[in-house]
Amino acid sequence: MKKIKKYVNMIKDEIESAECYAEKYIEAKAMGETSYAEKYKLFAQQELDHAMFVHNLAEVFIDKVSKVITPPAEMKEKWEAAHIECVSKVDEIKAMIAK
Repeated sequence: MKKIKKYVNMIKDEIESAECYAEKYIEAKAMGETSYAEKYKLFAQQELDHAMFVHNLAEVFIDKVSKVITPPAEMKEKWEAAHIECVSKVDEIKAMIAK
């Protein structure tokens, strides 16, 4: 479904932004710019929060639609693959900003 694809794209955009901020966090921290580092860390976490919010919206939507129709197997497979990819990337970013 197109709506799920839009959700997946939104999630990926948020994760990509979080990764950019996490990289800036590491750079600023390495350069001893702690105030900038903390801001970038905050921004990265906020982007991850946005991604999780959209992820939850997608799961609620999928659950509600599943009560009305049986989603095609292809859609389920694509959602599961996107879900696994996103969770993995979120874990990487969390590790980046954990130090």
